[in-house]
Amino acid sequence: MNKTIQAALAALAFGVCATSVYAGGPGGPGGPGGPGSQPHKPGKSACGHDCKGKIDIVLEVPKHCDLDIADSTLVLTEQNNYTDSTTFAVRTNADYRLAITPPSTLVNGSRSVPVSVDTTRRGGATYRNGSTVNWDGREHTYGVKAYARNIGIGTYAGNYKGTYGVEIKF
Repeated sequence: MNKTIQAALAALAFGVCATSVYAGGPGGPGGPGGPGSQPHKPGKSACGHDCKGKIDIVLEVPKHCDLDIADSTLVLTEQNNYTDSTTFAVRTNADYRLAITPPSTLVNGSRSVPVSVDTTRRGGATYRNGSTVNWDGREHTYGVKAYARNIGIGTYAGNYKGTYGVEIKF
């Protein structure tokens, strides 16, 4: 036989023998069954030959709110019959409670005048403090109208102020 073929067959036979000894016997350090090797460690499920498991997937979406107020100041003047209005828009991803605190009077030092403030939504529904609004995936626009009546010569001159508060609570 040719010397090259003999050398190739010898190398192949040596490789097969070495592999079978390593796989089946107590080999050296780090080998199977030898010093430093790790014994079989069963999984937490101890499932034997039929291994099944599950992983729960949880998506957490935090509640979110956007509040846009069109005009931050309402000015009640004689020219507009002591009436002014604005809107605010609410976008949320959950049901919410509309917490509004309209003033009942406007104050100028120690003097005050009564004021009425209405909060409505498209369709004419009137909202009061604590109204619950069900989420429908859309922006809700609310109208705010303030008006003072019986303002005239008997009302002391000056700037009267009050604050309309709006808060979205989940």
